[in-house]
Amino acid sequence: MPDGEFIAIDDVQRMYEAAEKHLQTPQRIIELMHELANDCVSKNKFAGAQAYFERIIEISDSEVITSSCFLKIGQIKENQEDIAAAIDWYRRAFRMRPGSDETWYFLYNNLGYCLNRLGQHEEAMAYCEKAISLNPDRHNAHKNLGVALEGLGRYADAAQSYLKAAGLCPADTRALSLLCSVIKSHPEIAVDFPELRNGTKLAALGSSLPVSGQQN
Repeated sequence: MPDGEFIAIDDVQRMYEAAEKHLQTPQRIIELMHELANDCVSKNKFAGAQAYFERIIEISDSEVITSSCFLKIGQIKENQEDIAAAIDWYRRAFRMRPGSDETWYFLYNNLGYCLNRLGQHEEAMAYCEKAISLNPDRHNAHKNLGVALEGLGRYADAAQSYLKAAGLCPADTRALSLLCSVIKSHPEIAVDFPELRNGTKLAALGSSLPVSGQQN
């Protein structure tokens, strides 16, 4: 800090007090809090990062900034495998008027992903469909919609969603792995559309694919 005082990066209260003393505008304070939060994330100091994002929520009057902080905290909780807490933080964003930007795409998508993780597929489906309506060209929500549909026993529809996700982002091997898995478990669905008629080939491909880590 300007006075030469050393403050640990995750000492949020003292950092905030110093920022109030030395920075002239709330916008600069928010910018600094955001930078420090991201630094904490990069250093795996997740409690500090969450505290910074919570402080930003308290002091910001911008719904754009606030919604992004709810998303960030939810992602932190996901990374910590605290799915119930992630759902809680994502839901808090919906107390505001939902937007239509990338942040809101991921709020819908990530909430759907987390609900799927807890087996709440009906509700997950609705959030994934809303994310797709905001941006149909992103693969994430198509994949998570597939998981929801598969959980509801709608295997052909799930396969179609996985196929869409794999086509939009071939680098995401998980979508293709999920596609191969559902066809292997339910080979009868391969006759429903031409893309999946060679179920045996896709199943064999699936058995050789590395399943990437959980991604939303």
